[in-house]
Parts: sequence; structure tokens; C-alpha cells
Amino acid sequence: MSTEPPTTITITSDDLSDLPSLLETTNGPANLHYSILLPAYDFTRAVLFETLKEQESNNSAFTTALISLFILLSTTPTPTIDLTLTAYSPTDLGHRDENSDDTYDIDATGDIGARRWRHSYLTFLPSRLHVLPEVKCIRSFICRTPLKDRNRLARRMIEGATLARLCGTFPGLEVLRWEVAEGNFLYPELRKRHRNEFGTALLDSHKTWKKLRIFHIEADAGTSAHFNLATGPDPLTEALRHVLVLPALEEFLIGRHAVLAPNIFDPLPDSAGSFRELKKITVHLSPALPDGGSYYSNPNPPASDKEEDVPEDAEDVPDEDEQDYDSDLPPNYNDPASNTPRRDALLKLERTIDHVLADLDESETATTDEDGYPYPPRYGREYSRAYRAAEVEGYDEGRASIDTEEARRLVRGFVGLVARAEKLREGLMHLGSDVEIFLRIQFSAKEACWSVQYGRTIEPELGGLFKEALGVMRGIKGGTVVTGLPEEVLGGLEEEGKQGSGDLKRGANSEEEQGEREAKVRRL
Repeated sequence: MSTEPPTTITITSDDLSDLPSLLETTNGPANLHYSILLPAYDFTRAVLFETLKEQESNNSAFTTALISLFILLSTTPTPTIDLTLTAYSPTDLGHRDENSDDTYDIDATGDIGARRWRHSYLTFLPSRLHVLPEVKCIRSFICRTPLKDRNRLARRMIEGATLARLCGTFPGLEVLRWEVAEGNFLYPELRKRHRNEFGTALLDSHKTWKKLRIFHIEADAGTSAHFNLATGPDPLTEALRHVLVLPALEEFLIGRHAVLAPNIFDPLPDSAGSFRELKKITVHLSPALPDGGSYYSNPNPPASDKEEDVPEDAEDVPDEDEQDYDSDLPPNYNDPASNTPRRDALLKLERTIDHVLADLDESETATTDEDGYPYPPRYGREYSRAYRAAEVEGYDEGRASIDTEEARRLVRGFVGLVARAEKLREGLMHLGSDVEIFLRIQFSAKEACWSVQYGRTIEPELGGLFKEALGVMRGIKGGTVVTGLPEEVLGGLEEEGKQGSGDLKRGANSEEEQGEREAKVRRL
């Protein structure tokens, strides 16, 4: 077997014809960085969010470029491929020719930068899915922004359902790393549809991944509970539960405050022998639930019901988001020597946006079928206020209690999964983002230790939260240490925990194994 490091090949969709000759020079696996070039746009549109017509053009170019790549990889002798996928327009901020006349014109008129595609998702056209061939050479598929690059030059987002469907054609897939945004807060119905389609596509495609070892997605949905899905199982949670029991899975990571149901860790009906290879699990959860509820109790009315959201003289109050404009305004707007106040700069940008919007064809302006907010939105102070209000809809910092049935079920499920996964080395479950109210449970097999961290406001509720889980936590490996919980909680729950913990042990899935576990716990 070759010990040479993988060859890195960086290529754009315009130069795809060069790929076969480049692959011929590799002696082993290849890291293929494939950038899809999207259509250029007029410089005057740098102040606008992408229109529906522009999104259609982007999706068409995106689809064609992927079909061309996959056909080439499926018909040409190729080494093992680790594929990293990105897409951009040559007019996008960070990809322009800084010496061109168009760039000079953009600097003179204004630019909203990477926000331009905040409400856009690149989508593989469903009508062309049947054209996609099976691509056996792809070993890993990466589509996410490296931490060091998470700034105003953020990449364009690819729709979650598209990522799942593409990977359904990779039977040799071993590593998957995606970034899937759920932050389209102004368009909640569209947001729900994208989420449900992602879950459905993931549930369908995961059946192909017999070799998948690493599953890592970041699905940041913030704290917004703006889902209010119909009653019944959440498609995304159900799909992830099935991914968790894939036969070769070693690492399962969900990052950046994903919105998932409390049964995410519960065993599936036919889960005997599950988690055979699982060595690491990390899940970061938002306090929001898919049905619009919360893991926290809500004794106070939601913040969105309060009358203090927008001051009457809001037009004269500096907008909290105004500082967010700085990186996107032309340099001369922020030149202290120009004596141009920031407010004047913002007003000038808004006037430019209005002028460009007025010249758009009616076919480019619309209200989405599901939502009432105009599309494309008009970037400015009113937009910023509306976006922030939608971002926190349904969330209230006054929710002070975490001892809910949903949170208890989450804790029970996570502890139970750790108990069943015999090879697990590290486990982490983090709920919430507020420093005052959060719960973090961490397991280390090497240290034979559980570590519990929490916000200070929830300390009185820890007894209820861990009532049904503490015995299982202590029983793993015959006596795992639990740290972080107050002594009075540990002492008060010790007997109850032992009595209620006899249904699980590491690797226990059958009734016979669970019976053996009960006998062992009684001897502790």
C-alpha cells in the first residue's frame, strides 16, 4: 500500500477537461478541491440579495458542473478521491479582480458583501437527478467552511437535501463533513420545507453508506423556535437516528446548536448490535425544539410578545446592526477624513438599493408561496430589525427551568447510548448557549469519568434531571466516577439511581443482556 501523502488537485468547473491528465500523475489517493463557477452579475447588483431569477441561473450552472464532474469520475480510471466542494461567482466579494473597472464601480456604489447570498441555497435541480451516475471512487465529501475562514467572505451554502442526494451516489463514502445552515429566519415556511426535505433525503441516502466512518454536520439554527412543524416525528431527527446505527460508524458529530427532538439518542426498534464501532459522539443542541417548543420551561411570555421590541423613535436610534455594515461599505464611506457620519453612509446605501430595486423586472421580485415577507428583501435598518426579531422568535431568556420531560428524556437517551456503545472513548452532549442556563455532559472512557457542567441558575434542578440516569452513569465499566454534580445531588440520588438503572449496560441490547445488567447493579 502506498505511503505517499495524497496529491492535492485544485480545479474549477471551467477547467474540468484538465482533470483526467492531472489524475494520471497521482500515485495514490487525491484531494480534489472542486470549485464551481457561477454566473457573473452586474456590479450594480452587489447591493442586492440574490433574486429568484439569479438563483435559478446559479442552480442550473451548479447542476451542470456536478453532472460533468461525476460522469468524468465514473468513466475515467481514477484513484480514491477526497472531494471538497465550493462554489462562487467571479463577481463575489473575495473573488473579484481588484484591478478591474467593475470592482472600482462596486466600491463607488456600495456592497452588501457575503450577505448577498444569505437567503440563497445552491440546489441540484431535481429534474436532473436521474442523470447522476454512481461514483465509487469518492471516499470523503467535504462541504463546509474552515473555522479560520468563517468571516465576511463565507462561502455560499448548499441546500441540505442536495448534499444528501449527491452522497447517495457514493457507495464507497467513508467521511462526510457538511455545513447546513438553518438560519433563513425571515422565511419560516421555506425554512421548514428545506429542513424536512433534508431529513427525507438523508433518510433515503444513508442506506448507501455501508462504509461510512465519520459523520459530521453543522446545522446551526440559533435559538429560534420558529419551526412549529406538524405533530409527528421530525424528519431530520429520525434520519440522524438511523445514521447513528450505521454498521461502520466511528464518529458522529453535530455542531453549532442544532434543533433536534429529545428522542435523538433513543434506540430504534431493531437496534440490536448497534454502535458496534462508535468511538466518539458530540452533539450540540439548541434549546429550541422542532415543534416550536423548548427544552426549557417557559413561565414568562415569549420575548416577541413584549411591547419593548422596537422603540417608537427607532429611526433615530442607532441600529445594533449598523456596526455590521462596516465591512461591506466602500472604503471612502468609513474614512474619518471625509467627515461623513455613519448614518449618512447608511442612508446613501439604502437609496442606492432602492434605485436598483426600482429597475428590476417584475419577474425578479416576488413573495414566496409560503411566506409573506417580500423577496428579495431590501437590506437596511428595517431589514436588520426584522431579521433579529425573527431570529429570536419563540425564544425567551426568562426561561429559567431546564428540568422538563424533554430535557430528562434527552439526558436518559444520551447516557443510555453511551452505555450501549462498547467501544466509545468520548461522548459529549451540550444543550443551550446561554452561560446562565446550559447543560454539558461529557464522558471519557480513558478516565472512567463523567463530567457535568451547567449554568448556575439550573443547579436546583439537577436532582430531577439526573434522577433516572445517575445509576447508569455510575454503572458503566463497573463504577465510573461522576464529577461536577453537587454532593447533595449525588448523595440524594444514589439509591434511586441504582434502583432505576438496571436496564442498560455497555453493549446491552437484548433482554438477556439487560437482565445480566440488573443483577450486576444490585450487587453494587
